[in-house]
Amino acid sequence: MQQAEKKAKNVEQVVFTVKKLNKEICKELSTLEEKAKLRLKRKLADRLLGTQQLGRGKFTPEDRPFLLTDELSGSLREIKPQGDVLVARLKSLQKRNMMPVPGEKRIRSKLKKKLRVKKIEKRSHKEVTLGSRGDVLVARLKSLQKRNMMPVPGEKRIRSKLKKKLRVKKIEKRSHKESTYAYGARLICAALFYRQHTVCFYMI
Repeated sequence: MQQAEKKAKNVEQVVFTVKKLNKEICKELSTLEEKAKLRLKRKLADRLLGTQQLGRGKFTPEDRPFLLTDELSGSLREIKPQGDVLVARLKSLQKRNMMPVPGEKRIRSKLKKKLRVKKIEKRSHKEVTLGSRGDVLVARLKSLQKRNMMPVPGEKRIRSKLKKKLRVKKIEKRSHKESTYAYGARLICAALFYRQHTVCFYMI
């Protein structure tokens, strides 16, 4: 009896603890959901209002210039101006997403890209199978050769590579003969012209 009562008490305690645990788990889940919503809101706000990465580099805020105690003076006229106006304007434009931030140039790899080799089989090397287009063409060609409508190609003759020696004949040109006779006729005419009474014959 005592053992049964102890078991019943343990079961009741477990039931009460389950309720407490359930409440704690619900609270933790609610807190986690609220935190997640806040994170999303912050991210959206940063995207809309914060600086975005427009260029290769990241935006770095400018350090505000300041004077040391030794450099300070009693009047504002004697204080030397600090910083650069152009740099300050450029940083403000970059912060407001109106100008990209330049970064370091990328060093491209100098390794040459290997060309891909593509193997293509020609039509002449392809095997002729039954029912293929090549088989039909071969059958058509043989039928034309049987009907004597197309010549049958034979074996090619292997020509000798030895060069035939040309026969050389010494032939005297007619122009050479004619020139010798004309030269002799000119000499005879000249002799007749200068010596009207005497006729000189020159043997050629």
